[in-house]
Formats: sequence, C-alpha cells, structure tokens
Amino acid sequence: EKLAIAEVVEETGSTRSFKLVPDAARSANGLAPFRAGQYLSLKVCAAGTAITRPYSIASAPYEALGSEGYYQITIRREPGGFLTRHLWEHWSEGTRIESSGPCGTFYYEPLRDAHKITGLAGGSGATPFRSMAREIVYGDLGAELLLLYGSSDEDDIVFYEEFKMLEEEAPDRIRVVHVLSCDEVTLAGCEQGFITAGTIRKYANVENSSFFICGPPAMYSFVEQELASL
Repeated sequence: EKLAIAEVVEETGSTRSFKLVPDAARSANGLAPFRAGQYLSLKVCAAGTAITRPYSIASAPYEALGSEGYYQITIRREPGGFLTRHLWEHWSEGTRIESSGPCGTFYYEPLRDAHKITGLAGGSGATPFRSMAREIVYGDLGAELLLLYGSSDEDDIVFYEEFKMLEEEAPDRIRVVHVLSCDEVTLAGCEQGFITAGTIRKYANVENSSFFICGPPAMYSFVEQELASL
C-alpha cells in the first residue's frame, strides 16, 4: 500500500504513534480492511539499507473505512535500535511509506476462540489489544477482553488513559489490569511484579478463555511457562 504520515503523536517518552492515510499524491485511494490484531509490514530504506518490519495496527478496523479512513501504528524506540532511531529522525507529517496490506492470524475468530479473550501484553505489545478493545466498544467485535498489561514503569504505560476510558465505556466487556515490575507502584488497582500463573488465575477465567500473547521475546518465554503450569 502507498501510505503517508498524517500525524505523529508522542504517547510516552519512548513511544510514538503514527497516523497513516492513503497517499493521494501517488493516487492511493482507500485502505484495505483488516481484523483487529493484524499487522502491517513496513518497507523502510534507512541509511541505504532496505528493511522490512511488522508493526501491529493500533487503530480499530472501523477507523480504516471510508474517505477519512486511517491506520495507526505505535512504535517504541529501542535503545541503540538502528531502525527506530531512523524513524525518530526522519518520520514526520507528510513522510511517504510503503507497506504491505494487513497480515497475520492474531485476531479473534469465533469458530476458533472462546468468547472471553485474555490478552497478555508487554510494552508496545499492547497495540493489537488496543485495536481489539476499540472494536469491541465502538465496532463489531463480539467478544470480551481481559488485558493483563506488563510495564517496567508507570511512565512507560502506553494508552493508559484510553484503556481506562474504554473500561468505563464497557465495563462488562473490557477490563485492563496493569502489572508493573518497578519497585514502587502508586497507581491504584495495579499488580506489582510480573504476569505469573498466580496473576493470570486471579483475574482470568482460565478454563474458558483464549489466550493471546504479544510482547518482547523474554516475555514470551516467561509467560508460556506460566501458562503451561495452568
């Protein structure tokens, strides 16, 4: 797809969101539909090197429809990261981008999944769950979402206020529990530590949920072991 950046939003000190729209200057017209949880493979040329990276779509499917449709991707800058340094320095409003269409099977499928989704997220791995939550509340996704969202620090939580708002909009369908690994936690209702089997069992209907995991590699290894014990 031929896309252009319409807006850049600072989410946290290390995280930015990019609003992507069809690039009218290259005759792009409309966006491909997608399912909440899918990703785009972005094709970037950084310092003469061609790089392709997948980024989950953080916006909801209904937001891609019509003449005002857009995708949003949310990216965390990696310390020493070659690509994210390039994006921070060169991506701004008007930047043109090449992308695949929406890809992946990380989405709710009623023929496969339980009605209750338990999301286990770390860092910017919350982005596909933000898409799901928005589609549950404002779109056509007929599921319930419990999100256990691990962060290293309170200031590093992405979409904190929005998740809070979505919970208030649909308390019977959306619940978000923040799990913070920092030494001191001041936010009310948070768990301290990591997403363990005990934390999962405390909040999730373990026997009647489909589990979706998105986060850094170290989190996958840890969480998969915790789930195996259940």
